[in-house]
Amino acid sequence: MSKRPLLFLLLISNLVLAQAHIAGLQRPRITSPMEGEVVQGNINVTGSTRVEGFSLYEVAYSYQEDATGTWFLLNQSREIVSDGVLAVWDTTTIADGTYNLRLVIVRTDGSSLETVVGGLRVRNYTPIETASPLPQDIVTATAVPAVISTPIGLPSPTPMQPNPAEVSLARVGRTLLSGALWMLAVFVLLGLYIGIRSLSRR
Repeated sequence: MSKRPLLFLLLISNLVLAQAHIAGLQRPRITSPMEGEVVQGNINVTGSTRVEGFSLYEVAYSYQEDATGTWFLLNQSREIVSDGVLAVWDTTTIADGTYNLRLVIVRTDGSSLETVVGGLRVRNYTPIETASPLPQDIVTATAVPAVISTPIGLPSPTPMQPNPAEVSLARVGRTLLSGALWMLAVFVLLGLYIGIRSLSRR
């Protein structure tokens, strides 16, 4: 097989990759801040403006909820920037909220290219929100009812506490005996008393 077709294919592929690389470089880019980032104070807006037919570039911001599409200019320059500072944005001069940044490049033929970075959260005077966990990351602790297994059978009798008001036969017997002894003692004393008085009268 000849090497010429192989060399030709390699040459074509290299040209395609080179064109793709050049096309990638020749797009307006904002590298910082990134979409959804929290910004505070003075921040450097960085990126690249190297495109074919470059004439000038503008960097502007807008309030994301503004339906009028009003943009406020931060910087305008005719200098080509390659991965450098495009503008300095003083976020302390605006209210906290969510904003967009836009880089527009005007070319010599009158056409323009632009790129927009959205969801920039300015938080100079309000607390920074914490990231909300995704639903699959939320673990909900649920109480699992305890299952108590009880052997099936008749319930065992519970021993009863002794009743203090209960009258037993032994107690009745002791009471009767005590009463009889007291009666006997009374009769004995009474007999002695009567005997002593009768002797004293004689």
